[in-house]
Amino acid sequence: MLSVLGQDGLEGPITRPFGIVETTIDDSDAIISRTGYTGEDGVELVVRSEQGPQVWGRLMELGAAPCGLGARDVLRLEAGLRLHGTDMDATTTPFEAGLQRYVHMDGDFRGRDALLQQQDRGITRVLAGLNVRSRSVARHGHRVLHQATEVGVVTSGTFSPTLRANIAMAYVPPELADAGQLLDVDIRGDSVEAEVVSLPFYSRKRSG
Repeated sequence: MLSVLGQDGLEGPITRPFGIVETTIDDSDAIISRTGYTGEDGVELVVRSEQGPQVWGRLMELGAAPCGLGARDVLRLEAGLRLHGTDMDATTTPFEAGLQRYVHMDGDFRGRDALLQQQDRGITRVLAGLNVRSRSVARHGHRVLHQATEVGVVTSGTFSPTLRANIAMAYVPPELADAGQLLDVDIRGDSVEAEVVSLPFYSRKRSG
């Protein structure tokens, strides 16, 4: 970013989380925001589609290293970031996805009554982290078992290079979601032990 913005640019809003600056990269208009979906420190660039190849080429010249969605998905899962369409959808509530801290119930909004009802009634499932004790990776849709009975389903899973372990997120009953709880995951017909762990699996701030 020093090469793109210069020293003055690094002393403005971009130094703060969610800060945004408008700038140019080789005469191409660009918006740079201090945001991302990996749990790591970084920025996102927005440029006009016709200027994309030129900006991409310039970033490569400046030493940026390209990576694919697979790398991003590993990072976001290590950080415990939920992916819409995979870990949650239109049928999922913030209470089930563990995102209730982002919902302010004192205001009025669409869906508030339904959430109040669920708050009173209680939830039947909650998203939990799993440390899968196997060389095999738990994948979306794999069944979660407790005492040979299906109790949940895996939403995301991968091998974590940072933790050197197979990790996954799954919806399970709240009474089986405490850290240390042992469950099993059905991976292609094999019952594999998994331990419930707290999310996120890895935190850049916590790990220094």
